[in-house]
Amino acid sequence: MSFRHALLSSLFLIAALSFASPLSAQADVPDNAIQLGELRLTPRVDVRLRSELRDDLSLDAATDEERWRLLMRTGIGMRLSFRAFEALVDLTDGRELVHEATSADAPLDFTQAYLGLRRPLGLPLSVKLGRQAMNLGSRRLISTSSWSNRPRAWDALRFDTDFQRLQLTALVGSEVKVYRDDFDRSDFGETLWGFFSSMEISPRSHVELYVFGLYRTADLDPGNPIRGEDGAKGDEHRITPGFRAWGDIESPALDWEFELALQFGQKASDTIHAAALHGALGWRMPLSNAPRLGVEVNYASGDPDAEDGLAQTFVPLYGTTHEPYGIADLFRWQNMIEVSPSLSLQLHPAVSARLEHHTYWLAETGDDWVNTSGKVLRPALASGSSHAGQEVSAIITWTPSALLKVEGGISYFIAGEALRQTSEVKSATFGYVSAAFRL
Repeated sequence: MSFRHALLSSLFLIAALSFASPLSAQADVPDNAIQLGELRLTPRVDVRLRSELRDDLSLDAATDEERWRLLMRTGIGMRLSFRAFEALVDLTDGRELVHEATSADAPLDFTQAYLGLRRPLGLPLSVKLGRQAMNLGSRRLISTSSWSNRPRAWDALRFDTDFQRLQLTALVGSEVKVYRDDFDRSDFGETLWGFFSSMEISPRSHVELYVFGLYRTADLDPGNPIRGEDGAKGDEHRITPGFRAWGDIESPALDWEFELALQFGQKASDTIHAAALHGALGWRMPLSNAPRLGVEVNYASGDPDAEDGLAQTFVPLYGTTHEPYGIADLFRWQNMIEVSPSLSLQLHPAVSARLEHHTYWLAETGDDWVNTSGKVLRPALASGSSHAGQEVSAIITWTPSALLKVEGGISYFIAGEALRQTSEVKSATFGYVSAAFRL
């Protein structure tokens, strides 16, 4: 399929869905549940079509990458509730409609399939066992990452308690790996465990405390075993305690957020010592439709010395694979420093826009530059500038109803000195338009 056909298909679907949904403020989701006595059945439908423009996102002039992509994700499911019992089954099929055999292909498989209990005997407790999505806190460390054609899921056991102003979560499980020619399944050689708490300090301020552990066996990936800086092979156990606080002030209309995460443990023969932080401040202007001006600062440690027996690279576990460090997805919370001012606008009750500017540095030039999917864009540099580049982006979102969301974005990346020293690529462009229907 040519790009012209892909683009026309995207626009046709968006137009068709939009025609059925007049430009208006978002309405409540209709209750589509089927009630059979005490048994309640709720069907779930999720269809998304996204067309992408990708130009030099590998930051490598010698790489022949797919410039145009058309992705389609189709999900169906059913939630069953009976008294304190519940069950959920979701199946998702992801396709790349322009090119064959790409990483975006994720044939039909279970993305969720669990059994659960909700408030048994009136207790403030819920339990889920089975395949499930998980989003915790800011999603910088634990996220389902629904941007991809196959949302991330875990085969896990999860407990949640709700004491009104205090919520507690405990979990243990393994990430589900996607296989094109076989059923998706988890590998218990990689185990995630965690404890997460969220507390309401006041009506305008909240605090989260958490600790996550990730255990990986040495031969989890036989082709790329876990090794220390001395070359010795061994297991990895990475423990990540952290703290997040956020809130707002009525006058002046300010909102704020702060998050700090540390990492320690053992990676083969190396000792892990790493850290990351996030800070954000926003001001809602006293104007019509209340535009918001914000700024964010992000930092994640890198490893300055590959031979000292210390693993100082912060690893963002299962953090989101799209944003919040720019929509081109050239950085994640790893070996990076970022400063990002932004302007958010409510153009209409159903239309919003956001303008962003990102400036990036490598925290350590002696460590790898890694994008959101974990791909190394640039290996460690012996020396040189740490300035990686800048990204300017714009995103516009139209939500004509609770069932439909139309979104488009464009970004332009300008290479910094760190990239110009090692590549002919001086800029990169990413753009997309998507339509998502959810019931």
